[in-house]
Amino acid sequence: MRNLRVPFVLLALLGILGCQTWRQSPDRFQKPLVRNAGEVFTFVIHSDPAGAEVFARQVAGGERRLGTTPLNLTVRMARGR
Repeated sequence: MRNLRVPFVLLALLGILGCQTWRQSPDRFQKPLVRNAGEVFTFVIHSDPAGAEVFARQVAGGERRLGTTPLNLTVRMARGR
């Protein structure tokens, strides 16, 4: 799970930034600013090449390692004009 700490922190930061891309109109509806997008930024977050370990809990206690899975996140952000 330590391999996932950095990507989850980055996701949390991006989520906070995502909350900032919405504005309140006087009629209280949420409108995305992406409609007026000027520039679009795309970047990819790669986890440790070894991948994140996946475990399953066993009935007798303890955990059994099922394998690893790589984590690749593609994020697309747009800046409004």
